[in-house]
Amino acid sequence: MIDLSRLPDEGLRERGTTARLELEGSGKAEAVTGLLEAFTGITWNIFAQPSDRDVFLDVEGEGTWETSCSRCLAPIEVPLKVRAQFLGSRESELRQGGSHSLGSQDLDVVFLESDQVEELELVRQQLMLGRSMAPTCLNTGKGRCANFDTCLFRGTLNASVSYEKEPSPLAKALASIRPTLKLDD
Repeated sequence: MIDLSRLPDEGLRERGTTARLELEGSGKAEAVTGLLEAFTGITWNIFAQPSDRDVFLDVEGEGTWETSCSRCLAPIEVPLKVRAQFLGSRESELRQGGSHSLGSQDLDVVFLESDQVEELELVRQQLMLGRSMAPTCLNTGKGRCANFDTCLFRGTLNASVSYEKEPSPLAKALASIRPTLKLDD
């Protein structure tokens, strides 16, 4: 827990690791895929420095996201690495603007409800924001999706699927007509 009201002028660095952090709402995903989503092997670095009445926060984190392929629903592990810098504020005027400049750097402004901040919660939020909306086996670098030839909605596809449109019967009939034209001299 970081007490933002007692930060030294030079700032505070916190480092940590967590073996496993289950995601909120992963029970819904478990009902569909049988897999409880989680972040594993999380390591983080947080730097907090006072800036007037606000706090500059630099959050770095990395870990592995255990989820399922959005295409075939097979379990996959997606490596994540995130870094976010923002200004934490309790002032309503600063929050309304949405961003703030600190020196030459434009920063997003985040509302802090209290002077106490949980490090793991900051990291969890950044990892959640860093996730892909639809992770697939292709994102993990393991090549094709394990069930690439199976479409969950249409059954099994042939390996020689053609994505060209089949000509209509009328087009086929017109293509077979060979008109002979005689030109008058």
